[in-house]
Amino acid sequence: MDLIDKYVEYAKISTDSPELYHKVASYWIASTLLGRYASVQTSYTTIIPNVWAIIIGPSRVTRKTTAMYMAERIIREINKDMIFPASFSPEAIYEELSSVKDGEARAWVKDEIGGFFKALDKNYMRGTRELLSSLYSGRGETRVLRKERFVIPDRIYMTVIATMPTPPHNYFSDEDFTSGFANRFLLVQRLERDGRTIPIMGADSNASLIAREELIEQYKALIAKYRDKTLIINFDYGSTNILTEFEKRVDEEIIQLEKENPNSLFKSYISEMPTYLIKLAVLRKISDPAQEVLDNRITVVNKEHVSTALKDLQEFIESAKEVIKDVEEGVHSEPAVSEEKSLTRLYNIIEQGEENGRTKTEIMLKMQLGSKRVNELLVTLVEQGKIVMIRCDENRGRPSYKFLASTYGTRYNIERLGCKQVPPELVGVTL
Repeated sequence: MDLIDKYVEYAKISTDSPELYHKVASYWIASTLLGRYASVQTSYTTIIPNVWAIIIGPSRVTRKTTAMYMAERIIREINKDMIFPASFSPEAIYEELSSVKDGEARAWVKDEIGGFFKALDKNYMRGTRELLSSLYSGRGETRVLRKERFVIPDRIYMTVIATMPTPPHNYFSDEDFTSGFANRFLLVQRLERDGRTIPIMGADSNASLIAREELIEQYKALIAKYRDKTLIINFDYGSTNILTEFEKRVDEEIIQLEKENPNSLFKSYISEMPTYLIKLAVLRKISDPAQEVLDNRITVVNKEHVSTALKDLQEFIESAKEVIKDVEEGVHSEPAVSEEKSLTRLYNIIEQGEENGRTKTEIMLKMQLGSKRVNELLVTLVEQGKIVMIRCDENRGRPSYKFLASTYGTRYNIERLGCKQVPPELVGVTL
């Protein structure tokens, strides 16, 4: 078992945050501690395995900040000097990075990064997207700010892990994706915890402490093994075939999206994923304590490393697809368009509930809107004939209400649920 899987196992017995959060955090840890010692030469560029990730979820529900800081703690206990200041202006970025030496690594850990994204279009943040995009690729920059000259050297190795509350459309803009900046991030979103119960004391907490100490010692051993080396990464025949096939599938999906939805934000996002597959596969290889380094520098990525990385990446991509869909359908434009987008998004949420429908509580959680606003939208959709409201009388207590897309609002389905339809003219009064 490599250290990426070991971290996930440690995290799962330590907190009930979603496993997907821990999985992306585990890649970020490996990337931060080990990635600077490796690079992949391709015919068109040099790929460094730095991971940028945003953990997305409802505030105080999914423990996204817990998952992020658990990962950060591993870095701090090994080398706290790698941690970049959480809040900064463009001037602070240049000042901090101009003192970093060529080849050194820095990790930016940012809770609630949504405000940062919302500020990117303000005058004082102008050029920040471009600067961070350059840093992602390991390119430096020289700039004069307030008569002071700052030089950021090439080959600074930077990783990022951050959190963002839902809904994503409150923070991301279309430009974040069309500019390519947001496409640098693995976007993982969950709306609820996994449901595991984590005790405060007892055997599991002791096991958690032991697992963390073992993990730290193993990372220290690998750092000592790779220090003062730049690993030469080769891919064997089987792994190369998987990489080629994945890139082909991505190209085909981009072509299909270009025909069906030329303005798709996901189209530009997925174009970055073949590069991310290479990054994750390399991290799988170099995080294995038992892996061999030939001639003191050469190491070979095999089919198993790429297959495992691809399985994880596909999970990340599916999550990112939901995030981007929210951004595309989200309300961040002029009022008339906002109303239309809100109604479309609400209808899609109800339709996804299929024959069982959605409760108002479920709708409010997914829409991230208040009760009054949700009521207005529900009444509008009922008046348009797109949804129906049903009343389900419980054996005890107050009745419950659900909403069904009209295609599922048949008499047969409503009776199957043991419910009755609320007449359209009474929906507003009932709500």
